[in-house]
Amino acid sequence: MKIIFPWTKKDKEKYFLAVDIDTKTVKALNFTTKGEKITILGASSQAFEKFSIFDSISFEKNKIKKAILKSIEEVKGKIPKQKNLPVLLGLPANIFKIRVLSRELKRPDPKIKIQQNEEKEIYQKVLNESQREISEIFAQSHGILSEDLEFLKLEIIGNKIDGYDVPYLCGFRGENLNFRVVAIFLLKYYFEEFKKIFEETGFRISKIIHPAQNLKLALSEDFSDGIFLNIGSDLTQIFLMEEGKMLYISEFETGERDFFQALYQNFGFTERTSQILKEKYLKKLLSEGVRKKIKETIRVAIYDWFSNLKFKLNEAKQLLLFSNFYLFGEGSQLPEIKEILEEEENWKDFAFIGKPIVKLIYPKDLKNIEDKTYTLNGPQWISLVLICYTPLEIRQF
Repeated sequence: MKIIFPWTKKDKEKYFLAVDIDTKTVKALNFTTKGEKITILGASSQAFEKFSIFDSISFEKNKIKKAILKSIEEVKGKIPKQKNLPVLLGLPANIFKIRVLSRELKRPDPKIKIQQNEEKEIYQKVLNESQREISEIFAQSHGILSEDLEFLKLEIIGNKIDGYDVPYLCGFRGENLNFRVVAIFLLKYYFEEFKKIFEETGFRISKIIHPAQNLKLALSEDFSDGIFLNIGSDLTQIFLMEEGKMLYISEFETGERDFFQALYQNFGFTERTSQILKEKYLKKLLSEGVRKKIKETIRVAIYDWFSNLKFKLNEAKQLLLFSNFYLFGEGSQLPEIKEILEEEENWKDFAFIGKPIVKLIYPKDLKNIEDKTYTLNGPQWISLVLICYTPLEIRQF
């Protein structure tokens, strides 16, 4: 599938910023596009001042703004002066949600062909019901009112009539209609606050992107089937794909920070010391004795993470066929993650086709990317780089 970027003109190169905000860092890229090619010109990552910035009570706007400004300033050097430089923005997974829903409808007279008016009415009903379902779920689980949610995308991504895939409904006959709907949403409060932050920094948000939107566009056919795990700082996201189609999305609140929390809790290490130990552990620069001690310390957290993962995957058990695990994010490089996922005995309750296989996704695995910074060398950059693949018209807020 060719990716054509509608904002790229042949006679003039345009520049963009991609900014991804996690619960621990702000990462930024500046990039340009020409045809199918994406060229990364600058990259930056800035940690927040505190160990935890987001919570259910307050949103520390000034610290976020400071980290955004610093990160953008570091990547602006190679961008020609350009007013209102557009920003493609990714937000923390704990406040920015994506879901895939299934809806079913039964037509009263299956022998009559579906006309345009009926098709329009069916689609509208499916979307309304999907939005209502999500609103009800979050009202029950988080006490959030439906009017407090901002839906950035609500779209039907798959149609079936009596079990057969169809590109649209108009002109077909049938009784049982099935739909897959993708919804991307967040609290209106955060939506408005982030708009204000970027307005105050002199940049404009062109589009807010969830990285999962672009997985299919960025990955080759080798990655079309499997379970994609974005192991972030505080949260792990699950994306189940088959033949490039998104079938299931979920998350649970365990991430990279939990794996190493015991280092400073049990041994009194500072956050900085724990970070240094983590980096050396991943690069295998520690003695065997120290590595063994760290491995023992994080073992409980790894098992807790795996239990949460299995619980979530059990919700989609009927969809799980392929046992390919593709990992990215801050916590994906831990060897213990790969070990526990590849242990066949751990999956005896799941009907996988073949043995579990685990592969890390690096920026070099993505299509049509040229990294002129030579610094995007880890899976922790994937969420940000995925934002660059946005092929839609830039939406103005």
